[in-house]
Amino acid sequence: MEAVAELDGFNIDNFHIMECELNSFDSVHKFCDELMEYKLAKPIDRLICNAGVYQPSLPYAKWSVDGHEQTMQINFLSHFLMISRLIEDMTTAPDPRVVMVGSVTGNDNTVGGGGVYPIADLKNLDGFKAGFQNPIAMADGYGFIGAKAYKDSKLCLMMTSNFLHSKYHRNTGISFSSIYPGCIAETPLFREKRAWFRKYFPVFMKYITGGYVGVEEAGQRLFQVAHDPRCAKSGVYWSWNGGPREGRGAAALEKGGQISGGGGAGGGKVACCCIQYSPLFRLFYSILFFTATFNRLGLYLRERPIRQSQQPRTVRRSFQNSNRNHRSRVATSQDFHESLPYTQGHWRSE
Repeated sequence: MEAVAELDGFNIDNFHIMECELNSFDSVHKFCDELMEYKLAKPIDRLICNAGVYQPSLPYAKWSVDGHEQTMQINFLSHFLMISRLIEDMTTAPDPRVVMVGSVTGNDNTVGGGGVYPIADLKNLDGFKAGFQNPIAMADGYGFIGAKAYKDSKLCLMMTSNFLHSKYHRNTGISFSSIYPGCIAETPLFREKRAWFRKYFPVFMKYITGGYVGVEEAGQRLFQVAHDPRCAKSGVYWSWNGGPREGRGAAALEKGGQISGGGGAGGGKVACCCIQYSPLFRLFYSILFFTATFNRLGLYLRERPIRQSQQPRTVRRSFQNSNRNHRSRVATSQDFHESLPYTQGHWRSE
């Protein structure tokens, strides 16, 4: 971190670096303890849950030191634990905000989430209900798929934002929101993809879908949600209209392509849906959609969950319709909350 600060010209006296290994609950507890000691009487006013891993090429699950599937623990469970440790202190801060970085891949009612296999789907949360310990690698209780583990973890983050808003915002004043900053196609996130994918995927996102966003602009968007007074609203999923605005610097925040709230976390319109797609892309997406549909049908016929639930509905479907039925959204979030490992005594913040 010191090397990055030196390269980017940051004054090391203006911030303090603290290490946290999200692959370990003990490390998260240690980080929170050190943070509470370091800040003294000053309350925490911003918490951004941004860290994530994406391992689509893994043929089998990797396990954290706590015995959970690695992607889900790093991207979601450890963030949830950190929030549970810090939320009480944040209630004393002015304009406190918790921002969770989600993904368009966690929404199956979007191009990026519904048209690219595998699709995020928590089903009846059988994996969580069974304790989500080795050898149970997926939240839905099915077999491990690396790309789906990432998408499911992002869906969990956005659902958690929704649940925390409904349960704590009114009493604490903390704003809970999630954000999709756009497709940052040229980062190490895709380092495990094939060479041809890393070469042509940014080109595809830039010139066909228009969803490409550079690292600098994505950082501006995240900063805006964390500090802009217009983004103080709780219980929303933030996105941007108008596509990327590379090369315009800080002026990009005030000109075309304004931020817009997409309703409940994980629902409503997202950045990709706000772009005028070319006829070529529409044709490509149609082919992709039908291919994904047949692949998904084949996967459903082949796989069997750990145990069959008596409830036919899926969390994903209720969550997808959250904008149209607030009661359904809250009830679904409650079901999701109660199924997590921490509610069964596997891990607690105390």
